[in-house]
Amino acid sequence: MALGSRLYHLKSWLTLNDAAAHLSAVFSESVAIHDVLHLGLEGRLKLSVLFLAPAHAIEGKITHIMDTRVAIHPPGKILAWTVGDMEMKAAAAFGKTLSEVVSGDNEMNRWLESGALMATPMAPRFTEDAFITWYGDVMPVEGVWDLPLLAGERVSVEELYSSQVGGEPELDVWVPDGAWIEREGRVYALKERFQEEGFGTKTLEQLTSWENRRYNPSKWFDLDRLPSDSRIVIRRQNLDAFLSSLDEQESGQPTEGEDLRALEAFGLLVELYASQHGPDHRHGARPNATRIVQDMLAAVPDDVTNMGDRKLKQHVGAAIKAWEAKKSR
Repeated sequence: MALGSRLYHLKSWLTLNDAAAHLSAVFSESVAIHDVLHLGLEGRLKLSVLFLAPAHAIEGKITHIMDTRVAIHPPGKILAWTVGDMEMKAAAAFGKTLSEVVSGDNEMNRWLESGALMATPMAPRFTEDAFITWYGDVMPVEGVWDLPLLAGERVSVEELYSSQVGGEPELDVWVPDGAWIEREGRVYALKERFQEEGFGTKTLEQLTSWENRRYNPSKWFDLDRLPSDSRIVIRRQNLDAFLSSLDEQESGQPTEGEDLRALEAFGLLVELYASQHGPDHRHGARPNATRIVQDMLAAVPDDVTNMGDRKLKQHVGAAIKAWEAKKSR
């Protein structure tokens, strides 16, 4: 059942069931949960996650490749070095940003451009030329967060989609970059602590020290999936944005199906016109495109239509063909 208008606008997020029901009502056709997930995986609809229990994450800084730390190495030898000036120079550049590596060093630039050396970013890829560096302490996260669908969170959605359509999720997929969430343009990686450290009865100073140790990133590891006690949801404003994008498409360029329907309607008008005029307006059972175009140009000069005899014949011929196909279906 679709949400009532008042209830819909009172909610900041919807379950997958509610989102599917709402879209079913809007489209006047059945929309299932797997359809909603499919739209999300295709990038049409932004998906989100609701944390039902406390979770933790670390913030990422998005940097251009030139500002990203890299490993400089010969192709195929990222951890194996041979002795030589080029290799020694590459080893010395390890961990510097790419801009630092190439700045004022013509020899290094030449090696990189020729392919003798290559630069491998030491950070997960975010877009074609941007990467993420994680920094700061681990922090608690709660509530609803959006999903960029670029790392382990995408695998979680794909596994849920697979289960909805009767497939078997690939549970053994390894995700080296962890699972990501985002909010207000910032990306975070979900973390889980190696082992919980109790604090018992301690002084304030000891508690402060314990708190600092607790959120030290070195004591946490990446989650490769969304937590099992989280749920995929849709934020209402993201669902509204998706529906608005469809309205813009409908008010913009016609779709292929709309083009065909327009041709069929034009073909019907051409046939009606031919049936109301003499036999020279028909070729057997079909309208005579050449004769009809002559009438069109006589009524409206081609300097008004900006189409000459040949172009009009193409359009009329296509319309006749579309209408004939429509009648035969």
